[in-house]
Amino acid sequence: MRACLISLTLSLVGAAAPALAAASGDEAVQGTKVCLRAVNVLNHVVPDDRTIIFHMKDGTVWKNTLQADCHGLHMADSFTLAPPQGWLCANQQPLRINGAAPITCYLGDFQQMPAAK
Repeated sequence: MRACLISLTLSLVGAAAPALAAASGDEAVQGTKVCLRAVNVLNHVVPDDRTIIFHMKDGTVWKNTLQADCHGLHMADSFTLAPPQGWLCANQQPLRINGAAPITCYLGDFQQMPAAK
């Protein structure tokens, strides 16, 4: 597993957050869609080309399974996410692998994982 530098470009234009029903600190849920508050991402790990594991400041751990393989993601030195209004939402945000030939992939579903002890 390799951790790469993530560049979260926060765009706080407009409303403070998307219309999310149950917000509890680092995450919010609207129906079955999970969103994470970008400023509360402590770090992340990229174990393969389809998975990003986000560790949150409150100790929760969220796994995102991308919509498709993002070739080179686990070997990349960095990628960029530009979450609208500061939220990373399932099946909504594109991410861009930084490099000579930028590659764009999309976040998939989030699944809460057991916290590491």
